[in-house]
Amino acid sequence: MKIDKDTWVLVADGGKALVLRNAGTPMHPQIEVVRSGAHDNPPTREQGDDRPGRTNESTGMRRSSMEAPDLHQREERRFLAAALTALAGDLSTGAFKRLLIVAPPIALGMIRDEMPAHLSGVVTASLDKDLVHQPVPRIAAALGDWEVD
Repeated sequence: MKIDKDTWVLVADGGKALVLRNAGTPMHPQIEVVRSGAHDNPPTREQGDDRPGRTNESTGMRRSSMEAPDLHQREERRFLAAALTALAGDLSTGAFKRLLIVAPPIALGMIRDEMPAHLSGVVTASLDKDLVHQPVPRIAAALGDWEVD
């Protein structure tokens, strides 16, 4: 895949996000970091004691318990939503016109759910890979090897 000049790339998972930009040409990409952020998100068991709720049946005397909330996943979703909000702000100032997204499958699903409509209009492709903990040159190499159908 060739990445056009000034195309931005969001490489993220639920705890870390990198925003990269191709400052070079499609033939000679020069990937640089625009912004990076991380979020300390301990497992649910360490985040609190939010016990599952209980409900009464509408008829009769039966009670049922509800599924306990996954506080870790909730924080991942919040973190990704904040990263997307920042990107939407960058888009509104004209900082970029094209966006590629690289994230593991679960995070990619959360990103798609949380993405503002005007931001989704500039997404040219997405890759379901976990590259966020790789050094930038290795991410750049993986993007260069990426084939889009």
